[in-house]
Formats: sequence, C-alpha cells, structure tokens
Amino acid sequence: MDEKLQLVSILNTYYSITEPKINKLEGYISTNFKIEAKGKTNILKVYDNSAEILELITAENKILLALKDENVHCSEIIANNSGDYNLIIGDYIYRLLTFVSGTFLAESKHTATLMESFGQTLADIDHSLFNLRIAAIKAKEIQWDLQHFQKNWKYLPDIPDVSDRSLVDYFCLQFNEHILPLKYEFRQSIIHNDANDWNVLVQNDAITGIIDFGDMCYSWLINELAIALTYVMMDKENPLEIAIQIIKAY
Repeated sequence: MDEKLQLVSILNTYYSITEPKINKLEGYISTNFKIEAKGKTNILKVYDNSAEILELITAENKILLALKDENVHCSEIIANNSGDYNLIIGDYIYRLLTFVSGTFLAESKHTATLMESFGQTLADIDHSLFNLRIAAIKAKEIQWDLQHFQKNWKYLPDIPDVSDRSLVDYFCLQFNEHILPLKYEFRQSIIHNDANDWNVLVQNDAITGIIDFGDMCYSWLINELAIALTYVMMDKENPLEIAIQIIKAY
C-alpha cells in the first residue's frame, strides 16, 4: 500500500482523523509527518519497532505529560482511540503530537525580550523535570551528553587542520582541569539537552515552544544552559550580553 494511503488509514482508524493533508518532514530517529485536518495541525512520528525505542519514547511520553501538567510550552502527546500514547502496528510504532507553531529561533531577531523569554522557558522545563526520575532516561548514555565529553577526545586526530585540532585539544584539557574535579558537586536532572535554535519556536517576540526531545538525558543541570547559550551566542558582536540576558531570566 502507498505510504500516504497507509497513514490515512491509520489516522482514520486509530485517531478518528479524516481527510488529512499529509506532508513529510525531516527526522533522524523517527520519520515525521505534518498532519493537517479540520483546522488542526499535528505531527505523526513513526519509529522502527524495537524494545529499546519503545522504552525511550514511553519515557518521553511521561516527560511531555509532566510538562503539560506544569503548563510548559511544548508539544503535547495525543492518545489514540484506545487511550494509549504509543500505537504499535507490525514493524512500526506511531505517536501523534500537537504541532507547535512559530518561527524558528534561528530565523528570528534575538532581542533582549526574546532572550529573556528563552531563559524563562528553559527554567520552566527544568523546574518541571527536576524531581522526575525515569529509569530509562537515567540509564541512557549518548555522545551528546556533555558529562561524557571525554569520550569525544578520541576523535581529535580526525580534525585535519592543525590549528583547529590544537584549539579543541586545549578545551579538552580545560575540561579535565576545571570541570571534572567539580563533577560531583553539579546538580543533576533530566534535561532537554538540545535547545538549539532550530528546536526553539518563536512568535511575537516570545518563545512558543521547544521541540525534539530525542536527545534528552539525565545529566548535569547546567548543561541545559550551556547548550542553549552556545547557539544564540554564535556570531554575536557582544555574546556575553546575550548570555547575561538568558542566565538572569533562567
């Protein structure tokens, strides 16, 4: 059966969504589709069916529900007609999420008001998740988790330019000297872990939501800010001013 026809059948049968307009979106862990029907827009995410993926997206569901309870701006998970958040059909797992509207932060003017909203949104997320304990997330280990930064040191020889390689090597040494001795003093929590400017949506000079929780992990809480700051400070004449605005709001 044609892929779109199959999705139409699934949406009709399991979500009571009729006559949907379907557009494929980018995704690397899941195949994503924008679903428009009767004035509403949702995202359908399709995953390969495996025990590991099922465990992780079930954990993500718990996080999205916790954020919804705290009125934090992010996608909401939508239950199917059986009341389940994960729909398993053969080799695939399906999840339906609300669509967060807005312009990407990467395409928006970074005003002081917007940066303050960004800091506040990050704070709302982290405050909501700080006391949440989910075994699957705590056990998750990914290369993008900055507490495991040292694992990337082995890739230094792959940097062809000598000056670039030396610069990265310098910061690897700084990490060992200044960060590792303090690692047991850092607060830990579940964090979004990827608040880059293509995962943050903006409308009317305010953050409307953060998407893509696929890289979330249980890590040092400070990493949430560190990652977010990295992206918005790039190419700025006064990067520290941007950082101060976000940190103060956070």
